[in-house]
Amino acid sequence: MDLAYKTAFGRLSVLHMLDAAAQACPDRIALIDDDMRVSYRDYVSSVNAFSQRLSSQGVAGHRVILLCENSVDFAIALYGIYAAGGQAVPISPAFTAHELETIIADCSPVVCIADSDTAVGKLKSARSNVTGELLIQKTGSGSASLVENADTNGPGGLREIYLPESDRLANLLYTGGTTGRPKGVNQTHEELSINLEQRQALVPLEMENERILCFMPMYHSFAMSLCVQGAVQTRNTLIIKNKFHPISILESLEKDQVTCLPAGPTALISLLGYEGFEEHDLSHLKLVISGSAALPLETLEAWERMTDSIICEGYGQTEAGPVLTFNPRDGERKAGTVGIVVPETELRIVDVDTAEPLEETGVAGEICAKGPQIMQNYHNRPEENAEALRDGWLFTGDVGFFDADGYLTICDRKKDMVIVSGYNVYPREINEILLQHPQVVEAATIGVPDVYRGELIQSFVIINDNKYCKNNDIKEFCKNFLIFYKIPAEIHIVTSLPKTSVGKINLVELRRILDEKAVEAGAEN
Repeated sequence: MDLAYKTAFGRLSVLHMLDAAAQACPDRIALIDDDMRVSYRDYVSSVNAFSQRLSSQGVAGHRVILLCENSVDFAIALYGIYAAGGQAVPISPAFTAHELETIIADCSPVVCIADSDTAVGKLKSARSNVTGELLIQKTGSGSASLVENADTNGPGGLREIYLPESDRLANLLYTGGTTGRPKGVNQTHEELSINLEQRQALVPLEMENERILCFMPMYHSFAMSLCVQGAVQTRNTLIIKNKFHPISILESLEKDQVTCLPAGPTALISLLGYEGFEEHDLSHLKLVISGSAALPLETLEAWERMTDSIICEGYGQTEAGPVLTFNPRDGERKAGTVGIVVPETELRIVDVDTAEPLEETGVAGEICAKGPQIMQNYHNRPEENAEALRDGWLFTGDVGFFDADGYLTICDRKKDMVIVSGYNVYPREINEILLQHPQVVEAATIGVPDVYRGELIQSFVIINDNKYCKNNDIKEFCKNFLIFYKIPAEIHIVTSLPKTSVGKINLVELRRILDEKAVEAGAEN
């Protein structure tokens, strides 16, 4: 299947898409953030002004950290980095100074953009332990906002500033690593724009006729692609929410006449369970795009039964653009699957041990992907690149199978990874922090199923002999080093940990112990 980016648009980057939107519909509202309305004319004017500031700081060819909450400024700063020839490194503003220090040391940014005094303080603390020059810029509301008013005598545009070549690096997106350290995913401008068109082929958004609500974190690949860049691609309006609160989202769906809602399962479950859900007018909402974690079948059925919208569930990962499959908006949607493969992409199932292809329908194995949207590599990770990228194939670490019609079902993960509310969490990283506690001598962490968050983190620790320690004390210790979703939901203080015959911690046995505790608790109730 030929994609629109090849035949109609000739788009080399998402910045070219923004330029095209400004030329085609300069007065259309591009961004809404509370009472702020930004037209495409003002959008490109703001990007232009900010990119010139960044250009004077020599960011071309270098990395720029973006440490901002969801806001108009995030969107402007992201495109401003591209327009200045830099590589954007969007990361969570909730990261601790310890986590920021690791990323700064790995990617060596020349500029960090932050939107709060708290974020600036954490950056300064992290910078003090890393060699090299690093300029910190603060943006935010009021006079510090990046919004600029364009010249009203013309449509505006980006012609006078940098429009990148398609093979230039656009993003460095950090995702969890099995080593406990985050891995930076290098993506080019072409990979981003191609993946947008691939998604558009299966889940098309109407040009200049959608209102997209974004409450998911814009630094995450899902929201960045489907919301921040997807809105620009289709010249639509993006409605920005900084936090998820059910009543705020329901009110926005109604008041702002939202037509498209990208959302993870946790959010959909929360909205459905909110008292008064059925009292809100959601008649304008036509499409929900679900991803980042498995969607429970009962949630899909309840949502479509109680609203006039459909849910298109997809699958992917940051390393893959991020989209690999989708249940098509205008074709058969199979509940319980993550849909069919996007155009110009190959998926194959291989044996998890031998990597030999498995051709039989319904047989599960590791999912491998090949396509023009696949990442360039992991930054500074030659060993992990050799493991993940083999002969042009990305080994995803996810386990699944195809049915006879080519619909993919995800059934497991090969990686030692937990998904909490759509975020990837690696137990080794948590264990390393737990072991820094002065009274912890051994630690093990697993994920357990949870209806609301997908999975919950459970940690087991052994403390020093003859020492007294509360699990809440250990949780408070973790807060100094870990973002909130990585902090264990429960910490179990034990006297021993089950081991395998070769001395490794037996994670299967830990899960069995938790299951027995749950049964005992249920019997007592």
